[in-house]
Amino acid sequence: MSRARLVSILALLCALAAAWLPAVPDASAAGGIRVEIIDQAPAVLAGPSDITLRVRVTNESSTPIPEPVAEVRLQTWTPVARERLDDWLSGRDDNSSTPLTTTTLNELGAGASAEASLTVPKEDLPTISRGPRGILVRVAAAGLSDGAGDAGSAAPPEAGIARSYVVNWPDTSLPASNFLILGTASASSRDILADPMSDAATPERKTAIATLASAGVTLVGDPALRGLEATPMLTLPAGDPDISALASFDAGRARLAESLRAAPSSLPLLWWPREVSKEALALRPKDAVLVVRDDQVRKPAATYYTPSGIATVSGAPALVIDTKMSAHLAARDEPIAHRQALLAHAAATIRERPNDPRTFVLALPRDVDAEAAAAAVAALTGAPFTMPGTVPPVADGAFVQTDGQRPATWAVAEQSPATPETAINQRASEAIARASAIASTTSNGESLVSDLRIAERHLWSTALAESRGERMRVLDAIEQRAASLAGAITVETASSLLLISDQPDIPIHINSALSAPADVVVDLVAQDPRLQTPGVVEATLTPGARTTVAMPVNAVGSGDLKVRVRVMSADGQEIASSAPFDVRVRADWENVGTAIAAAALALLVVGGIIRTIARNRQRGVRGRGHVPPADTAPSLKEK
Repeated sequence: MSRARLVSILALLCALAAAWLPAVPDASAAGGIRVEIIDQAPAVLAGPSDITLRVRVTNESSTPIPEPVAEVRLQTWTPVARERLDDWLSGRDDNSSTPLTTTTLNELGAGASAEASLTVPKEDLPTISRGPRGILVRVAAAGLSDGAGDAGSAAPPEAGIARSYVVNWPDTSLPASNFLILGTASASSRDILADPMSDAATPERKTAIATLASAGVTLVGDPALRGLEATPMLTLPAGDPDISALASFDAGRARLAESLRAAPSSLPLLWWPREVSKEALALRPKDAVLVVRDDQVRKPAATYYTPSGIATVSGAPALVIDTKMSAHLAARDEPIAHRQALLAHAAATIRERPNDPRTFVLALPRDVDAEAAAAAVAALTGAPFTMPGTVPPVADGAFVQTDGQRPATWAVAEQSPATPETAINQRASEAIARASAIASTTSNGESLVSDLRIAERHLWSTALAESRGERMRVLDAIEQRAASLAGAITVETASSLLLISDQPDIPIHINSALSAPADVVVDLVAQDPRLQTPGVVEATLTPGARTTVAMPVNAVGSGDLKVRVRVMSADGQEIASSAPFDVRVRADWENVGTAIAAAALALLVVGGIIRTIARNRQRGVRGRGHVPPADTAPSLKEK
């Protein structure tokens, strides 16, 4: 028997055996245990204290858990480098932990969820050095069979783990560092997409901004957003423009100049490009504060610590955002874990250089969950090692030192220029130009297109910078609204016309759906020199009605022609037109008809004269042939 045939037979036997043997339960398919830390107190250990963790445990398997066991473990070392801090949350440092307490929880049915409080007495805590350490809660199913040797039993649910940090900061004389938290008081992408034509702050947005302001967030306002109740301390260019995108093409740079002119001069201006390109840096006004992320710049060589966020970048006064702390501050899931991670990073930055107070800059995204962010901000500002930070004043293009802190010097990392969005800009500009041409025919024209101007500003908002799809949705809204306005004036297309005069008037029927009278210019375009127009006709269209305009023409020859009607604004922009329609010109018919009528009239006149003469002759003949009687004839004597 050949080797290949033997292998085939063995493979067949294995397949048959696999079909006959009972299936082994798949542990991963059985579901697991999910653990969430929903509260932790205290947030910062300022001295010996118990640690209380409140957890929510969910049995996501189909097997009841009679005795869930919760174990609390503490990281055995205090991370020195910030780069290692997030390793704990990702689970890469679980093995370097020691148990603190073990607690048996109540039975947890399949699919059920329950909350429990786990307390670690201060006596059970090891000596913890200043700074952050990881802490975790692991919940496993105790007393369940693992299914070995029993084909019908279910595999035990997989244990669940939730991670957080303990931040130890004993009361000492170490100086606190400043933490400046920026929040934009501008329209969110959610608000823009809900109503691209509105520049008013929604009630929800007002509440969110007020919540952030009351929590101590430094508001950076958009002067184009109406109805704000909180008072911004800093300002953006009007419309919160996507500086990186607009700086990449000429029309965008012109739009940025308009946004800068609309920004209030009474507030410090932030120049906040999404990407730091040469074009974006070149357009920064001299006294505007540049805002960049720490992954867009390079700190000085051989700097082992986190430099201050109050900095000089490429010669410009700048705020350098700490991206790691900002990410934890704005996280939506697992708020307690991210709150503690934020405090851990803050403590670690100070521990890097404890006697050098610095300012660290954090930034919130425009669509942040305001309630969750406010709670995290409150925890940060309430920590013993932090205090609120401010933006130093700027004079002659540089920060003015007011608290003794010297700005750090960062270098701009290499950045590729943004891809010019000229196609989007052209489509929006053309749509708005068509609508503006219609609007210019009325006395309230600017009010008709004001909503389009707002939508065009939203089109280039930084809130939409991360999603081209959202930007395209706003562009679609602009084009639809512009098309609706551009179609407010229409010309009725005639089926065909017959002209038998050399100087007739052609009736043009124009419909207007505008709410105000529209002053237009009407022109007839003939595609043949045999039909000529002396000029255009000015007309005022009745709002919401049909207006008939008489268009004079000169017919210099006969024939079948194609013509088209154009309706224009006063400056010559075409705003409506008809489809080409047929005109049958018979200019000589009028002359022929006139000649025939004249000949007929002449014949009638001549005939009448001849008839009159004939009648008179007949009367004369009858008169000469009549002799009166003798007795009636007058005598000479009587005469």
